[in-house]
Amino acid sequence: MSFSRVRLFFCILFALVNSNLEEVKEDYILCKSCGAEVSSALKIIDIKSPFGDNYHLESLFGVDVPVQELTNPYGIKFSVITVRSTLCVGEFGPWYSADSWFPGFAWKLCRCSKCSSHVGWVFEPIDSELETTTLERVTTSEQGFNALILSKVISEFYSDSLIYKLIPS
Repeated sequence: MSFSRVRLFFCILFALVNSNLEEVKEDYILCKSCGAEVSSALKIIDIKSPFGDNYHLESLFGVDVPVQELTNPYGIKFSVITVRSTLCVGEFGPWYSADSWFPGFAWKLCRCSKCSSHVGWVFEPIDSELETTTLERVTTSEQGFNALILSKVISEFYSDSLIYKLIPS
């Protein structure tokens, strides 16, 4: 009888230890300039632009992320990911529908809410009934999304690993 209790104890202990090991911590997307949180990696979505030069999956933020290369009218190329919502802030003022990489969406620059670095763009649907492209709107609506520039953001996990390496043992 006591052997079965000991065995049960170790089975429960083993299950608890394994469940803690399998717990996945959520990664965050940070501004590369100041380290402020921009978004959760769980909010990454796949919205393809018909104007993309290159589309591929890349292992980022602990998952395979759809990355696309987009070129602006000045010939500057940006590798971007699309995200459902962010903490970055769009510039106050008008929305632009000209030169939009996503037809049916207007855009404005999106800046880090802490240091104001340009980290991407806010995209909102051009729909007079939804009224999401008002002058006052500076964040993403439920119908909108963001395109973040990969060279302007960094994974929190990666950032933490750099800090740990800098601290002497």
